[in-house]
Amino acid sequence: MRGFFVLFFGLFGFFPCAAWASYDVQGTVSGSIWLVPFGGLLLSLAFLPFVAPSFWHKRFPLITYGWCIFAISLLLVYHGAQPTAFYVRHTLLHHFFPFALMIGALYTLAGHLHVDIFLKGTPTNNTFFLGITSLLSSVLGTTGASMLFIHPLLKMNKIRTHKTHTVVFFIFLLSHGCQIL
Repeated sequence: MRGFFVLFFGLFGFFPCAAWASYDVQGTVSGSIWLVPFGGLLLSLAFLPFVAPSFWHKRFPLITYGWCIFAISLLLVYHGAQPTAFYVRHTLLHHFFPFALMIGALYTLAGHLHVDIFLKGTPTNNTFFLGITSLLSSVLGTTGASMLFIHPLLKMNKIRTHKTHTVVFFIFLLSHGCQIL
């Protein structure tokens, strides 16, 4: 693993360069070839676990890395080495690492916060709970609210036999729907 970091930072450079700040890669200039790695990754995530489960579960990191390498190679072919290095470094330092740190921090905090709900999992109580937590998620943020309120919802509905739809509504409302608010 150490060799990977030495190779990566040796090839792409860790420190910003003033000349790289002027690069502007336009997605529309490159054409529709950029749909291939994006669509391939989405289709792989959607269908390979069902079509070839043993292959997928053994090799899903390699498949994901393959699509990433394909996207980076497209950047190299269309825009050259320096813009590619700039955008890979920029994406890692300004998008990927902060998001990974935020998810790790939220996971750690949400794992130690316990929200006790003394309600049974009836349709009325579930609707009330989903409504209140949807409003709170627009204040707390969708990721934090999802991590904080999924355990009370599952605890409320543990005696119910059909509860999958409740979790699906939870995902739609808290994780996706309240981004609009």
